[in-house]
Amino acid sequence: MVFGLFNIALICNKSYATFTEPYTNWGTGVYWSSISLGDIDNDGDLDLIVTGEDSGNNPRLDKYINTNSTTNKLPNAPIALNAM
Repeated sequence: MVFGLFNIALICNKSYATFTEPYTNWGTGVYWSSISLGDIDNDGDLDLIVTGEDSGNNPRLDKYINTNSTTNKLPNAPIALNAM
């Protein structure tokens, strides 16, 4: 019997208030899963780790490396701030 059938969906921000369709193949076949984001390969962009169990209750770790050539940009500093 398999418990905990959950999906992980990734939705990317294409531009201001515009997003991609959900990409739900992340962590396929991983049950009771957890995700973590971080720069695993030290290239300046976020990568994804999915951990959990496979259908045989064996530990599983899936690593997804971001190979997109666009680097993460720093946000602009806030302007027109007023002290209250």
